[in-house]
Amino acid sequence: MTSYLFGYGSILWRQDFVPIRTMIGTLRGYSRVINQASTDHRGTVHRPGAVASLRTSPQRFVVGKLFEIAPSDQDRVFEKLDVREQNGYSLIPISVEVGEAIFEAVTYIALPGNPWDLGEPSIDQLVQTILLAAGPSGSNMDYILQLYRECQIMSSGDEPWKALVAALAHSPRFLRRAAALEIELPDPH
Repeated sequence: MTSYLFGYGSILWRQDFVPIRTMIGTLRGYSRVINQASTDHRGTVHRPGAVASLRTSPQRFVVGKLFEIAPSDQDRVFEKLDVREQNGYSLIPISVEVGEAIFEAVTYIALPGNPWDLGEPSIDQLVQTILLAAGPSGSNMDYILQLYRECQIMSSGDEPWKALVAALAHSPRFLRRAAALEIELPDPH
């Protein structure tokens, strides 16, 4: 039986597997938040980064990618993802809308109260974390910039997300990195 995986974070640009197909999908009842500490990918134990998770939010929705995974690849793909998504993430069943169709899928969510949960950090706290953190998968700035680019491509409409990027755009270092990655940012003024 074919499996579907919904992605909303770094898996948008780095799958590490070849899906049968990829579709843009909408997950209702959740919002994308940057509130999960990353000590294994975008930060370290001594300087954790901040990465995305989902929080239940009845009136909101998250636009992401729905990956169709071949039955012959499922065990291998999910074994690798279980390692990749280890810092507090759990595999959760969900329903994703693609046009008029509903797909039963799974996604990795960092549940509230897990050991790496940042709670509800202020934008200022997130800015400081993002500007300084880096880990084995790269800088936290690159993660945020790549996630921003993917959200723009999908026209995700994540308003809180835009406020964080606008705050980061006050940093010359962040602006230089965005230019190097050829990512156009909103005017911070």
